[in-house]
Amino acid sequence: MEPVSVVLGAAPKALDVAMKLAGAWRSHEGAREAELQLLRVLYFEVCQNLGVLERFHIADRAGIPSNDQAYEGVAKLLSVDAHLAVVLVRGETEAELESVRAQRLAAAGERQQSLAAQEHRATEEAKHRERLAAFRSVWGDLCDESWELGDAQDLTDAQDPSDGAQPRPSKLTTVLRSLAFVSVKVPTLQTLGSVDEATRAVMRDLRSAVRLEQIRQHESALKRHLETLPAITPVRV
Repeated sequence: MEPVSVVLGAAPKALDVAMKLAGAWRSHEGAREAELQLLRVLYFEVCQNLGVLERFHIADRAGIPSNDQAYEGVAKLLSVDAHLAVVLVRGETEAELESVRAQRLAAAGERQQSLAAQEHRATEEAKHRERLAAFRSVWGDLCDESWELGDAQDLTDAQDPSDGAQPRPSKLTTVLRSLAFVSVKVPTLQTLGSVDEATRAVMRDLRSAVRLEQIRQHESALKRHLETLPAITPVRV
């Protein structure tokens, strides 16, 4: 099994779709148009997941145990293709770009480059700057920590929202952090939901409802944030 499959559980299929989305993004001639399309695909996927989660008793379980196997089937209805695609093609931060530029300059000082190589590098860097500018204009800063999981209880897998414990304060997140969380946790639940009875006998207790509630919190935060972006305004649902 490939290492990425180990990390992402049931994600190989999702990863395949995500890679195709990422490939379409990279090959698109119009940088800004490519960003707009990927942003809207993500928004629609977030809305779809929230629509699915809203149809099930997750936070308000009315006595249903959080580790009930029925919740494992809910996870199989969620999608992470666009979430994963955005994580794969996210734009670098300015600090990362400066680090890369410094490394390139140091390497250039160690060897004499031909004029053709210099021109090629300049062309590639210009294309990268164009992509980054388009990315920033559409997405904003994926690492901005000024927004929160507004209704988050910050639960762990071992905690249950119905056990009487007081919720912890809302915690800060970022677009990238929430995308990564959903991209990993959904496939993990989907994989564990397909475990056979023999294997389940040695499996640790899994509070699927708690994890689904965490996923819902991240998706809700993503939806609120995405709806502040001008590119989403015409297609809000």
